[in-house]
Amino acid sequence: MLSLAMLSLAMLSLAMLSLAMLSLAMLSLAMLSLAMLSLAMLSLAMLSLAMLSLAMLSLAMLSLAMLSA
Repeated sequence: MLSLAMLSLAMLSLAMLSLAMLSLAMLSLAMLSLAMLSLAMLSLAMLSLAMLSLAMLSLAMLSLAMLSA
């Protein structure tokens, strides 16, 4: 039970990290309008990473709900 909570906390921190990477991608997209295509590809990759970690976050919330039930 405790290790499941630790796992969900690790998934939560991973989601926060990739949301920070997403905001950094948005910042770099706003700053650098020069190499537009490769930067857009990079920010799309970071966006998909953020979506993956949001799915991991919802899985962590589900496991926390199962833990408290």
